[in-house]
Amino acid sequence: MVTYPSGTGQRPWSIVVGDLNNDNKMDIIFTSPGTNNVGVFFGDDNGTFASKKIYPTGSNSYPKHVAVGDLNGDSLLDIIVANYGENNVGVFLGQSNGTFAVQKTFSTVPSRPKCVAVGNFNNDDHLDIVIVHEGTSSIGVMLGYGDSTFGALRTYSTGFDSDPNSVAIGDFNNDKLLDIVVANTGTNNIGIFLAYENGTFASQITYSTSKGSKPISVTCGDINNDNLTDIIVANSGTRTIGLILGGGNETSANQTIVSTGGSSDPYTIAVGDFNNDHNLDMAVGNSGSDQVSVFLGYGTSTFASQKLYSTGFQSFPDSIAIGDFDNNRKLDIIVANPGKHNIGIFFGYGNGSFRDQVIHSTGPSSSPSSVVIADFNNDNQTDIVVANSGTSTIGIFLGHGDGTFENQTTYSTGNLSSPESIAVGDFNNDHQLDIVVVNGNIPTFVIFFGNNNGTFTNQKTYSIGNSSQPRSIAVGDFNHDNLLDVAIVNTYASNVGIFLGCEDGTFANPTIFRRH
Repeated sequence: MVTYPSGTGQRPWSIVVGDLNNDNKMDIIFTSPGTNNVGVFFGDDNGTFASKKIYPTGSNSYPKHVAVGDLNGDSLLDIIVANYGENNVGVFLGQSNGTFAVQKTFSTVPSRPKCVAVGNFNNDDHLDIVIVHEGTSSIGVMLGYGDSTFGALRTYSTGFDSDPNSVAIGDFNNDKLLDIVVANTGTNNIGIFLAYENGTFASQITYSTSKGSKPISVTCGDINNDNLTDIIVANSGTRTIGLILGGGNETSANQTIVSTGGSSDPYTIAVGDFNNDHNLDMAVGNSGSDQVSVFLGYGTSTFASQKLYSTGFQSFPDSIAIGDFDNNRKLDIIVANPGKHNIGIFFGYGNGSFRDQVIHSTGPSSSPSSVVIADFNNDNQTDIVVANSGTSTIGIFLGHGDGTFENQTTYSTGNLSSPESIAVGDFNNDHQLDIVVVNGNIPTFVIFFGNNNGTFTNQKTYSIGNSSQPRSIAVGDFNHDNLLDVAIVNTYASNVGIFLGCEDGTFANPTIFRRH
């Protein structure tokens, strides 16, 4: 096993992959809440990574979750991180050399942002952001203007004591509009917000995941090959994966269950075709058993028995992503291990099996909480951005295209901000990917604008609202103005907030949506 230490106290929490420096090599990005930063490992051609680069997210920011996307239209991936400790979302704009500008933050006060995602919710060709707010039991959406700025946050309630933890985006009713799905841990259900053409959303529709299931993570994909979007949820309480099949104009209320085993505590889930049979497979991070489960799909909503891969004793894997890090056209798995302050890569053989874990340090006390992959420096290689909740930073790992990465570069998300969730997109229409991050400890979100070379500048911070506790974020164009918007899930406020993006990269005031 090749190891890449994250550093003492880093506690890597979330992990994603992407080509941050446009070298056609996958890089790794992860959050380190223990050291308040985001770390980046740039990939090499042989599946190894350069030393990490660290980007501070701010003292006490406690970055939890990370995502990547081109927020300003400069064709460079940016990093978006949920800063749990400072209640904001942080954005690191990518620069052409694989580095990132100083974090720009967007407040989510006092929402405790936990998770973040990006998407175009209003079909204006600009990425928007959605954030999960733990503190206010809600999600928040910010519509992007395409220049790395956003409209005001709009929040949508997820219900009293819902404790929303994860958010994903998909078209669930086949109307060509992106909808939002949230995992509500406290109320044992998932909540779906169907989109309107103007970037707003209907009140939440809930589907039970069963009593005591405690759904903690959610993703989407077509698992039964019927060209309809299905929902896959990790149920930590019942140690199962729930499959909720799409029905065309609505989602089925029936859940198909796949067991992850005793003491597994599934915490994070991702899908991809690991054995090239054109059927979606599942990768699950089991924080209770320190393992990754791989379920190979048959294309009929059924799966083969799981194969287990160790992430290390007391690693507590809690974020997972899929990408090709060594350019061999075979999917690999990357996982954030906060207990060991590192990220681990399982290189795929293309037949559904994987090599032993290769580890990259995210730094002392980093506690990475979220990870996203993207190409931040336009070298056509996959890079990684991580939300380091322990150090209140985001970390960038620029990939070399051979499975190796540069040392992590970190950007601060704010003092004691504790970034929770991260996403990427081009928010200011400069064809460069930017990063948005939600800060859980201080209810804000921060935008880091990409510079086309893997670096980021001009950090902006937006408030999410007092007592919101944002937990998760997503990006999309919600109002069809070709500008990216942001949606945030607020746990304590039990709502969803949406920030509509403006053309100059700023965001309008939030719109709040509550369950009725």
